[in-house]
Amino acid sequence: MNRPEDITRPDNFVDRAQLHAQKLREQVARGTAKRAHQLAFAVSEQEARAIIVVTLGMITFINDQIGRLIDNLKATGEYDNTIVVFTSDHGEILGDYGLMLKFGIHNVGVTRVPFIWSHPRCRDQAGKLRKDLASSLDIELSIPATAGMDCFSGAQGRVLFYAAIPEPDGLLNEEESQRPILGMKNALVMRSLVTRD
Repeated sequence: MNRPEDITRPDNFVDRAQLHAQKLREQVARGTAKRAHQLAFAVSEQEARAIIVVTLGMITFINDQIGRLIDNLKATGEYDNTIVVFTSDHGEILGDYGLMLKFGIHNVGVTRVPFIWSHPRCRDQAGKLRKDLASSLDIELSIPATAGMDCFSGAQGRVLFYAAIPEPDGLLNEEESQRPILGMKNALVMRSLVTRD
């Protein structure tokens, strides 16, 4: 569907300010780079474009399957009785800083995840894009709320479709590895605050 040569390289592909990226590029130069795991790894422009093309194909495949699911719900009469939620646990670095995958960098590509909420009572707002800050913690509150259930005491987050609950000032992302990664001497402990700005 796409060709690697048609993919635009991320603007920050050669950003040399990221210490992690420098260490990973040094591993490639020494021939000691490890790519058989989930950790971020350095790539050439050609590799980045090829991986982005495959990722776009996967996104198209998922989109098609969700379309099939919705068509089936409509055909069986269950669409108006079903909440459809689509999300992910993380995004991808996807070429930023010349890297791929995740771990150790909380850039926008990793911290922004897809989130689609389709609820029978909200379908009049289909296609509406909300730009307020939301967290995966909000999902665990929003699903029971649609069924009229209370959440457990002490639950964090907010119910996304109640206008009376204000948007948070920021969202905290946390990451703790159990061992040193990305060429570091100690286990990674990372916190980042995401705000509208």
